Amino acid sequence: MKPGSAFMDDIPIQLSGEIVRLSRQKLTEWLRAQRWFGGKARAIQTLELQDTMEVSPGIIAIFRVTYADGGTELYSVPLKVHRGMPAQGAVVQILPDQALLIDALSEDAFRKSLLHLLADKPTGELRGIVDSDESRLLPATQSNTAIVYRERLFLKWFRKLSPGMNPDMEMSRYFRATGFAHTARYLGSIERSVAGTGVCTLAVGAEWVSGATDGWTWAVDDARAQKADGHFTNKVELLGACTTEMHRVLADNTKDEAFAPEPLKSEDVTALVDGVRMELDALSPLLIDYRNRFSDDTAEKATAALLTVSKWLKNLPLPQDRNYGMKIRIHGDYHLGQVLLRKDGSFVISDFEGEPSRSFAERRMKQSPLRDVAGMMRSFDYAAHSMGHTTDGTKAWSATMQERFLNGWRGALSESRLAPLQEPDFQWLLRVFLLQKLLYEIRYELQNRPDWATIPLRGLLQFAFLEV
Repeated sequence: MKPGSAFMDDIPIQLSGEIVRLSRQKLTEWLRAQRWFGGKARAIQTLELQDTMEVSPGIIAIFRVTYADGGTELYSVPLKVHRGMPAQGAVVQILPDQALLIDALSEDAFRKSLLHLLADKPTGELRGIVDSDESRLLPATQSNTAIVYRERLFLKWFRKLSPGMNPDMEMSRYFRATGFAHTARYLGSIERSVAGTGVCTLAVGAEWVSGATDGWTWAVDDARAQKADGHFTNKVELLGACTTEMHRVLADNTKDEAFAPEPLKSEDVTALVDGVRMELDALSPLLIDYRNRFSDDTAEKATAALLTVSKWLKNLPLPQDRNYGMKIRIHGDYHLGQVLLRKDGSFVISDFEGEPSRSFAERRMKQSPLRDVAGMMRSFDYAAHSMGHTTDGTKAWSATMQERFLNGWRGALSESRLAPLQEPDFQWLLRVFLLQKLLYEIRYELQNRPDWATIPLRGLLQFAFLEV
């Protein structure tokens, strides 16, 4: 960031009838400290207030971040003036007279006001919640902010905004209409026509699944024990079958153009391979820039693996006209953190917004369901190695869970033509999607969580058969 005079100017914001002068420098520092801010590795050129929406006792401020590389992003930052002890990490700026400018989502009163903004409320389902004073923030582990009201309503507040049809809202509505049992019921949304941008979805509400265990915790606990007993592996197969059911529901609508399934053609697969090649080319220089973050020879081994994979892709025979299955709307960011295990042993699939780094148009594209399969298989590998060390036991656990999940998914396909019918074609396409996911993981971790980058880098070594 090059803080010129324009950047150093304060941003005047009207709050509670008064003008508060927000320091761009302070806001930038606060943004970079947030888990959900996606521009940590990019130099910020300008930071401007794009729009405000009054929500007593504060406002919803929408900022446009322009980066030195030319890219721009919109971020939602609810703000209010606060006196007293703030929640940890909520202070954006210290104001005169011992007042504080804080992230308003940290306060009960502001969170209560948001309930009255929910649109498309199904009659009666929010009765007894809208006027509730009981709410809590969930830990900041995602790219959004999550709020639970009275243990009945889950509100996902989007921090990074994009105009147009939000995939999470669209998919949640779709699943509610179909009666799919393995998602939380959609309960409404909050939208805003942002000045100079278009309509953006600020939040999506759904039924809160009380007492459920998140899939990540469920899998990590088993990976830590490395027991891989029959009960757990059977549940993993059930998760695979549940995933198939989701894909079959998504492929069942032939009237809605946004969801109607289409054949996965040779040109689609060719475009997929070309995209993976581009990801590979973009990753190579990024890995060189970050090689000093690793104390061992991981970066050198990964560079060798990239060369091996590059040769494999270069020599990969392009697909001919044959049956590669269907392309449908998919989850798009499918991993263990997007799954809940109910008390009765059934699964709930959540978070249908897709990968946050991709545009809405990309996330809404129809693709092979094998992309979701590859994402969950990689997630089991993450769970196995998340404890910071790799052993023969963790490798075996990861391989077993990936195999059982895949068996469950394929076993529930029955006569469905969602995937390639011929085994070589199936394995070929799955392998391409696994590589695509690995490259995405490496780039994401290097830019956001460098300490975690060794997990997908080791996965890349295994993919390239350089380490078993």
